[in-house]
Amino acid sequence: MKNTPVPDEFEYVDFPQSELGVCWVYGNEGDVYCKEHECAAKLEEAGYQVRADDKGAYWFFERYVCPRFTTPDDQGKIILDICHFI
Repeated sequence: MKNTPVPDEFEYVDFPQSELGVCWVYGNEGDVYCKEHECAAKLEEAGYQVRADDKGAYWFFERYVCPRFTTPDDQGKIILDICHFI
């Protein structure tokens, strides 16, 4: 949120207004992490451009949506969202 105060000893990053590309990673909990590169590649294959900041860094985040992340399906698998700025 614009003009939000930052507590002492914390830093912040201002992200420009942007859309998100969201990938759902499906698997056993130990297998769904560290897939950000694969997700970025899938987004680019679909015609999206993953945005870098002015220093060339790419930012992403993991989203833990209930219940699909917290409650495994009948195969014991979950879904983790990996979101990139596009």
